[in-house]
Amino acid sequence: MERNRMGEIALSAGLGFAAGALLANPARKLAMQGAEALTSRDWVDALTMEHRAVAKIFDTLLETDESEPGKRKSGLHAIDHALTKHALQEELAIYPALRRIDEQQAQHLFADHVEVKTFLSELQFDIEPNSPAWIVRLREFKEAIDQHIREEENEIFPAFRDRMSEEENLLLTKHMHMQGMKVV
Repeated sequence: MERNRMGEIALSAGLGFAAGALLANPARKLAMQGAEALTSRDWVDALTMEHRAVAKIFDTLLETDESEPGKRKSGLHAIDHALTKHALQEELAIYPALRRIDEQQAQHLFADHVEVKTFLSELQFDIEPNSPAWIVRLREFKEAIDQHIREEENEIFPAFRDRMSEEENLLLTKHMHMQGMKVV
C-alpha cells in the first residue's frame, strides 16, 4: 500500500513537471498577465488577457498526437487550472453583477460554464488521451470556448461595462481580482 502511494506521488510530480515543461511560456505569461491585471487593467481587459492565455494553451495541446498522452494530460491540467481561476472570477464577481441588470445573459453564461466543466470531465476521465476521440473532443471544447469568449468580449462585457459608472467598474475590477486570488 505504501509503495503504491509513493508511486502515485512520483507520477503526480512527474506530470506537474511535464506540464511546466510543456507549457512554460503560456503559464509564465498567464502569471505575468495576472500580476499586471491587478495593477493596471480593468475587469474586461483582465478577462480578455486570460482568454488569450488559455487559447495559447489550447493551441499547444492541439499540436499533440496520440503518442503524447502525458503531454495531453499535463496540458489539460494547465487548461483546467487556468479556467478554474477564470470561472471563479466570473461566477463570483462578474455574473452576479450582470444578473442585476440582465438575468437572462447571466444565466446563459453560467450555463456555458457548466458545459466547460463537462468537457473537462470527459477529457480527464472518460476518454483516454491516446485515443483519436480525445483530440476530436478537445477541438469541440475549443470551439465552445471560442464561442463563449466571442460573446463575452464582443457583446456582453463591453455593453455591461458601458452601463456602469467608472467607480462601479473599479469596484467590480477589485472584487473580481480578489476572487481570482483564491486559486493558487
